[in-house]
Amino acid sequence: MHSDATDPGTSPNILVFVPARGGSKGIPSKNLQGLGNGSLLHWAVAIGQTVPDTMGVCVSTDHPDIAQAARDSGAEVLDRPDEISQDHSTVVEMLHYHLDAMDAEGTTPDIIVYLEPTSPFRTLEEIMACIAALDAGKLDAVATFQALSYHPSWLVTVDEHCCVQRLMPGRDAWNVAESEDASYALTGAVYVFRVSSFREARPKGIFFGKTGHLVQSSPAIDIDTPFELDTARGMLDYYEHPFFTSLGLIGDPG
Repeated sequence: MHSDATDPGTSPNILVFVPARGGSKGIPSKNLQGLGNGSLLHWAVAIGQTVPDTMGVCVSTDHPDIAQAARDSGAEVLDRPDEISQDHSTVVEMLHYHLDAMDAEGTTPDIIVYLEPTSPFRTLEEIMACIAALDAGKLDAVATFQALSYHPSWLVTVDEHCCVQRLMPGRDAWNVAESEDASYALTGAVYVFRVSSFREARPKGIFFGKTGHLVQSSPAIDIDTPFELDTARGMLDYYEHPFFTSLGLIGDPG
């Protein structure tokens, strides 16, 4: 991986990182499934390439077809070994593996922009807003969120006896005003985090430490089932953002 390192005190080195493991139970070859004029992987790479002044876009994968598709899209491929490519493998151990390799090469980034192919609808404006928030607030991590259409007092779990347990005991869901306690959920579209904080804190996830958020304006979807993939495809019928059109991701490819 090449590095556009700058002198101390100047802009930080930013790496766009796209995770794309080969194994997928919900949708076989999920990251290579088509959406508009490209695959989910291509959407992440193409959008990541619009971020200015980065070290480039890297795709971490264990699958040869994904690796070739990443290269065809203009990304650099980071080979992911089998031991950190299993269903139980974590994002954190995968990132530490690649960061260790970058440390050895002297190409460690300062900031990672983490774009999951399964949440394709994000814009350059949203990515840059997350980067700006990270810097302005001296934060460890920033991520995109969506406003929930329901209050969290409606959420429940089910115990081993199939009994419903409220996540917010003591709150009467029936009497919560619509404007009360606005609540948000992670969308998975954009994560931006500071590498030094991540290495030092050794967190269990990539949204950690002193955090910030951006309410996502583009549609939020996390594709893990055929229904969600079809839903994303259906969204393109009415969501024709000029940014995606300019990248050739939707619209007439000719």
